Amino acid sequence: MWEWSRKSATVDDVARLAGVSKATAGRVLGRYGSSSVTTRAAVHAAAAALDYRPNAAAKTMNTSRSELIGVISPIVTTSRFALVLDGITAVCREAGMGVITAGSEYDVALDRAAIELLLNKRVDAIIASPAHGSNTEHLHAAHRIGVPIVLLERHISELEVPTIESDTAGAGRKLGRHLRSLGHTRVGYISTSRHPERYRLGDQVGSSVTTDRLQAIYGSYAEAAIRPSTDLVRFTSRSPAAIQQAVIELLGNELPPTALIADDEQVGLEMLTVIRSRSISIPRELSLVMLEDTPWATLIDPPLTVVRQPTYDMGRTAAVVALASIGAEADLPRVPLFPAELLLRKSVGPAPP
Repeated sequence: MWEWSRKSATVDDVARLAGVSKATAGRVLGRYGSSSVTTRAAVHAAAAALDYRPNAAAKTMNTSRSELIGVISPIVTTSRFALVLDGITAVCREAGMGVITAGSEYDVALDRAAIELLLNKRVDAIIASPAHGSNTEHLHAAHRIGVPIVLLERHISELEVPTIESDTAGAGRKLGRHLRSLGHTRVGYISTSRHPERYRLGDQVGSSVTTDRLQAIYGSYAEAAIRPSTDLVRFTSRSPAAIQQAVIELLGNELPPTALIADDEQVGLEMLTVIRSRSISIPRELSLVMLEDTPWATLIDPPLTVVRQPTYDMGRTAAVVALASIGAEADLPRVPLFPAELLLRKSVGPAPP
């Protein structure tokens, strides 16, 4: 049973704890006017510590704020997105903000529709993982009209906005060198990012994260003067049947891979489905790597080699930066890369003779 046993915190209380004036605290909490990044952070921290809850009836209509943050992701059904969203909503909840989510399934048309939806809802900021890195005019348009944009796990060179990323390229280089050290020269890779042509080292594919991973993994072979097996890279839709068909095609190659890399959790599941159905021994006959970490990765036999990222913390940081961007007069400082850790487990072994 809920019991209210203490007096609700007021703007005065928040201002005293944050060490600012009541007017400044009111501006930050009301999302109007301007203030420094440091001041906004201090006020939001004080509000969270005091469990401050704004009086909706007392809010004025002239702030033009919706108290909503929009989130767009290509995939909204994975455990990874759930962790990201947990981090975002935790921060927004502490700040008295709501969250609207939309998925694009790597479809630019759906990405545009999601932006239009969020703009119609008058969201105060957007956290976005674009469907395609080179088709982002809709994001540029939103940015031009003053909507703060924060990119999550994506970077767009022409769009100067805060970016939240992990060092997946560093983890990819470690993975490439490790596979190379075990004698793997035929390495297959399956992704559901969009890329209409056969992959060549240095190509920009639909997702900047996948671009960086491919360049890091296969580039590590080129650096060692070993021909990278980019002919074994496949891009497919997200349907289970399409992913499984890509796996079957690779395994049926005249020179099949001795190691397979899944770009994400769903690809990893479908890879396992095909491998198990054919009774292929991991890692004796085929090594397997998944570039996302999931709770089930250690529950299968053998446990999967994965790349772990601080997903929840990245979601929280994206929300903190989005909130700080609202009403900011100057560019926010660059957010350092989060770590990405290669966790070597028993699904990777020496290449078969």
